[in-house]
Amino acid sequence: MNGLERLARPALALVALTAAGCARCGDADDGAAVGYGAVEATEVRVAPLIGGTILSICCQEGVAVQAGDVLVAIDTTDLELQLQQAEAAVRVAAARERLIRGAARSEDLQSAAQAVRAAQVQLETAKREQARIDKLYQSGAVTPKQVDDARAGVDLATAKLEQGQAMLDKLQHGARSEEIQGVRAAREQAEAAVELLRTNIGRGEVKAPIAGRVLYRLAEPGEVARPGLPMLVLVDLARPYVDVYLPEPRIGEISVGGHASVVADAFPDRVYPARVAHVSDQAEFTPKNVQTAEQRSRLVFKVRLDVDNADLSLKPGMPARATFDGDSAATGPAR
Repeated sequence: MNGLERLARPALALVALTAAGCARCGDADDGAAVGYGAVEATEVRVAPLIGGTILSICCQEGVAVQAGDVLVAIDTTDLELQLQQAEAAVRVAAARERLIRGAARSEDLQSAAQAVRAAQVQLETAKREQARIDKLYQSGAVTPKQVDDARAGVDLATAKLEQGQAMLDKLQHGARSEEIQGVRAAREQAEAAVELLRTNIGRGEVKAPIAGRVLYRLAEPGEVARPGLPMLVLVDLARPYVDVYLPEPRIGEISVGGHASVVADAFPDRVYPARVAHVSDQAEFTPKNVQTAEQRSRLVFKVRLDVDNADLSLKPGMPARATFDGDSAATGPAR
């Protein structure tokens, strides 16, 4: 039987049992309202947020766990390697930001100034050459192409000087605000990637969200865990409940907060205190798998009882009988 079948069959059994009990709900010998149902408890499916190979699972079915206990360990080797890469990226981004924000080094300034002076000399030389070519052209000693080449040399030297002067100005006055914002954003992005990886590595330890018992174990070490796919099912036996269905004429006697007594078939001599937690706002017909058409035509209301199970003796699926106390409607109108 696979895990999904094991989850589904108890639920079907509870529905059938509750439905059959509706046929018997009504009055006790002393006139108190009585309902029949089955003990149920909150089930929590424990699933990982990351995928990976399962290294260990803490316990077998039936073992008690506390909230925060590590239930499953998942291999995070790949994530740890990615974290090393991300941390290196943070160092690179931080170094670039310091370089952009910091003042230029003296040798960088000297080199830029020398480049500007060299460009100035080259421009002056190009201008003298252009003047010489122009004179020769007037006497017909050179061709038009030589004139064009001389002018192009001046233009090229001018552009080189402007480029060098811009670099020198940048080193003298520092980076623009847009450049600083860009390198800062790159560093913050790298830091966010590190935090995400650290968070996911921490998720390699899957912890119990509640205190309870392991109801089903759906995975084994060596299998590959998938995000969102349950590996364990926990049941909270400390706070079980019983859903019963009462006929419409009796529902006016019941209200939220009222008291009741629950007796399980497994413990006929024990009475468990209970409290009305919820009264359905809408009537419904008795479930269709009740035997007779007359019984199915009756309108009933679902009533949920929270049962005191301090010794954890009640288990999900146990048939139970609920008798409502006379003060069940003392706290106000039904809700």
